[in-house]
Amino acid sequence: MLWYECSTLVTAGFAVPPTCTAIPGATAATFVVTSNQAGYYLSVDETVTGDNTTATALAASTPLVTTNAPGSPTHVVAVAGVGSASVSWSAPTTGLTPTSYRVVATNGATCTSVTTSCVVTGLLYGTYYTFTVTATNAAGTSPASLVSNPITPSESVPGAPTRVVAVAGEGSARVSWSPALANGSLVTLYVVTALPGGATCSTAGTSCLVTGLTNGLTYALRVTARNALGTGASSAPVAVTPRVASPPAPVGVVVRRASDALIVAWSAGLANGVAVRGYVVSVSGGGTTRTCATTATTCTVSGLVNGVAYRVVVSARGASSAAETVVRALVAPAGHPSAPVVFHSARGRGVVIVYVHPPTALNGAPVAYYQYLLTGTLLRGRWTVQPIKGRTVIVLRGLRLATAYVVRVRAVSVGGASPASRPVRVVTL
Repeated sequence: MLWYECSTLVTAGFAVPPTCTAIPGATAATFVVTSNQAGYYLSVDETVTGDNTTATALAASTPLVTTNAPGSPTHVVAVAGVGSASVSWSAPTTGLTPTSYRVVATNGATCTSVTTSCVVTGLLYGTYYTFTVTATNAAGTSPASLVSNPITPSESVPGAPTRVVAVAGEGSARVSWSPALANGSLVTLYVVTALPGGATCSTAGTSCLVTGLTNGLTYALRVTARNALGTGASSAPVAVTPRVASPPAPVGVVVRRASDALIVAWSAGLANGVAVRGYVVSVSGGGTTRTCATTATTCTVSGLVNGVAYRVVVSARGASSAAETVVRALVAPAGHPSAPVVFHSARGRGVVIVYVHPPTALNGAPVAYYQYLLTGTLLRGRWTVQPIKGRTVIVLRGLRLATAYVVRVRAVSVGGASPASRPVRVVTL
């Protein structure tokens, strides 16, 4: 016993007609229909025994098997085009109406349609292609149709590139686009042309940089594609105006005060595609301006006047533009103060008291604090901040009794430490 699927009705008692195909593995007394049998008539062979002989014939077929899913499209026909193929077919005769169709070429290229025709593009000259079609609706997708007739696409120059985008740069423009239709022959080169002037760039990819443009002048940019047959039509023009781009402005500017000078340091700004060729520090105040140029990220501006407030600006320089960072607060250079004077000392039981005259020259910055240096028998002195900051009386306690000491004092400001005062000798009680 063997089951068959037939594309036409079968009358009982006939041999297996050419419109019927055996269903592999279907040899049981019963057969469960699947969606694969949609669009077919089913039949089974019967063995008839007479007086002296036996014969096999098909039983009468079932009604046409139907399903909500569409059956396979039929009569698929392909017509060669330039780098393409126009494929048409007949709608399925079973199942609900398809909502879409999908055509698949032997190289995997596809197209979709809601009608019974579709154009498959991206095909190459000199290559044979066949096509199959499937139909889809809400209930599912049909089996693939029988393959179409084979075709070989013709070839032509490429189509025009599309979706051209241009981004302005400094004396340049970065242009990108979507690939052109190959029209049967592989695209080997794209060329971008800028008008006026005729500046060009070329690439095998889909982006290139046009240089040599004039900042402030508006250009029309067009892209063409080339293959072995020649150059195709140009894209629609895209307008762009190159501009002067500024380099990244310096960040994290720090100013340190020095005697008759300011020491300025900074970090390079976030890269933005414009090269920094150097930096200039400008310091203005007191009716004068002084500058310092460098390729590093620190610079010392000298020849300033201690105590005069200056405005500090750090500029990053590009090929034809600059970006600056301004220090908000005015800054005054400062040198170290002159030496203070110890004008009196007193002694007590294990105590030394030192009275100090402030420096006569502050050199641009106030005294922040004083330090003392105490030396004596078995004592190696070191400069120590006075016990009470900001006062000119230094009281030193806990010293050895009846012991001689030498005291020196110096003043400290942001400009540094002053020279030491003259030494004063004192003996504790």
